Amino acid sequence: MAMEPHEAITCLERLRGEAYTLQGESRGASDLCRWHNDVFEALTQIYGQESPEKCEFEQISFGMPPEMLERGPEKLRVDLQQHGINLPESFIIPQTDHNQKFLTTAAEFLFGLIITLRHG
Repeated sequence: MAMEPHEAITCLERLRGEAYTLQGESRGASDLCRWHNDVFEALTQIYGQESPEKCEFEQISFGMPPEMLERGPEKLRVDLQQHGINLPESFIIPQTDHNQKFLTTAAEFLFGLIITLRHG
């Protein structure tokens, strides 16, 4: 472990709290993408680049990568314009339900890591 257990616990608790904050607010894909990257970085610092913990987090399904969700409305807008259909600039693709499931699973995963660090 590259980080002291108490530091790792603090870091994972912060990320877990952020997951619940992201669930409770209507945030864009960029916030989710930033959080997702922060978790990967933290897991790398705590457990190492090729750790089972990091691999397990990668298995939690986003469904679509957050960067794709972020670019989706613009890509759709461009594709439809080629067919003479114009979407309003305010057009978004609702992601709330999709993000809720991912964030709940991810928060539970982080909680398991926290428990293991506390009692391991």
